[in-house]
Amino acid sequence: MKITFISHACALVECGGKSVLMDPWLMSRAFNESWEMMPPPTARHEDFVDVDFLWISHQHPDHFNLPTLKNFPQKFKENVTVLFQKRNSEKILNAMRRFGYKNFVSLPHRELVNLKGVEFYCFLANLGDSCLGIRHEGKVVFNVNDAELDSVDAQNIVRDLGAPSVLLNQFSIAGYAGNSERQSAMVRSAQEKLFRISSNHKELQAKLTIPFASFVYFCREDNRDLNAYVNNPRRVSEHLLSQSCECLFLKPNENYSVGDQSNLTDRNLSAVDHYETMFSSISERPFLPSDKVSLQEIEKAYSLFYQRMGHHFSGVFRRFAGDLTCYLEDLGQAVCMSLGAKRFECVSKSPEQCDIVVNAQPLLFSLKFPWGFETLGVSGRYQVINARPWKLWKRISILENQELYLTPTSIFSRRNLRFLSERLRAGLLRNFRNRERSSKTI
Repeated sequence: MKITFISHACALVECGGKSVLMDPWLMSRAFNESWEMMPPPTARHEDFVDVDFLWISHQHPDHFNLPTLKNFPQKFKENVTVLFQKRNSEKILNAMRRFGYKNFVSLPHRELVNLKGVEFYCFLANLGDSCLGIRHEGKVVFNVNDAELDSVDAQNIVRDLGAPSVLLNQFSIAGYAGNSERQSAMVRSAQEKLFRISSNHKELQAKLTIPFASFVYFCREDNRDLNAYVNNPRRVSEHLLSQSCECLFLKPNENYSVGDQSNLTDRNLSAVDHYETMFSSISERPFLPSDKVSLQEIEKAYSLFYQRMGHHFSGVFRRFAGDLTCYLEDLGQAVCMSLGAKRFECVSKSPEQCDIVVNAQPLLFSLKFPWGFETLGVSGRYQVINARPWKLWKRISILENQELYLTPTSIFSRRNLRFLSERLRAGLLRNFRNRERSSKTI
């Protein structure tokens, strides 16, 4: 088995004469153009024309990147087999069909699926994330990606699949959870990432971790402060080695043959040195200002947002979510929006009296798209003053994006009940409790 690092969370695994391309992101910025790849990829779409399998872990745009997926050659789209987690909805697969992709396999949770002599294993985490295991001739590559696995998850994975020969795992912060004490929260968040990557290594009994999925910087004026808290490769490498976890950073287009232990220390140091200047000079990179939008555009987007919420969520649930008061920093105006009743009004409040402080364009994006509020969280382009309303609005928008609607007819649909039943058996409530405890310390 051979692993080639391409960019950010994209890697190519080759085994048994077959190849698997994972989460390709080869062009564009992500999350409302607030993440920039670092370094920019040098691989081209044409380099992957003969790949056998394409795996998408989840629908975040640094993994399910629409510009990248649209621009693969037609031959690639017709021949490759798209792998995606089995879900309650086929909206991701339908989007791929519209792009011209022809072949699909939905991978069920915790089942080994043999495709063309290679075994694939999908592990679902929380409501949207998923991991991929690839097993061939006794060797296992396991892509943790963005999933937040606990010790119970690890035990189940090892029981199903065996201990991984190689883990691919995220190593740095990915946004801002919405804590009011932003600076101290970000410090703890970066530390939590280090703890998680070493814990995953130990609990999954891995032989080697390849850190990836964090090769970006926050590229907007209103989120540039988050760059001060990222884990650079040197810090990650030193942490893993201090925990007796073998690790190997790879440079773009560099590969590793699974099981080859020769020169690991030298190769890792070379890659860490390669990234050192890049990460240490983030503050000198160009940062983009927020685009200007009007209050009228935001009010129109709110009206459509409220209409969507009315279709997908009961009045009781929407009234519970209540109001959200936002101070639009670039417009110097506070607005109050309601989910319980249609209400959008300008109010005379200072930033300290509002729930969140945000520029107009990120708020407009949040209202326009089902993934908008989650994008705002990942991009970190806001400050939280009162966390409860923000978290309620974010959670209802995540449910909408996952097509888990809360109306009498939708919540009890066979599709949703089957999916939720599967996820509950897989530890969904335990995962939520772990994330809630983590968010209180981050």
